Amino acid sequence: MTGSEYKFRVSARNEVGLGDVSGTVIVLVAQPPGAPQNVQTILSGDFVIITWGAPQDGGSAIQGYSVFIRRSDQTTYL
Repeated sequence: MTGSEYKFRVSARNEVGLGDVSGTVIVLVAQPPGAPQNVQTILSGDFVIITWGAPQDGGSAIQGYSVFIRRSDQTTYL
């Protein structure tokens, strides 16, 4: 579950029995990434260039971005 913390310990077993248990390892399940920082636009001829800084990744590498463009009617995003 996102945001949950899980603790693990490991032990080896053979036909004689169970060995000593390892130390505890804690894993925090990744969160969604934060918001991109310092979003800027530059008008270049007929194009708009959008730049931003990478947000905190939430514990998992960012795989891509989505850009939402608002139409001139101010209500609809593409």
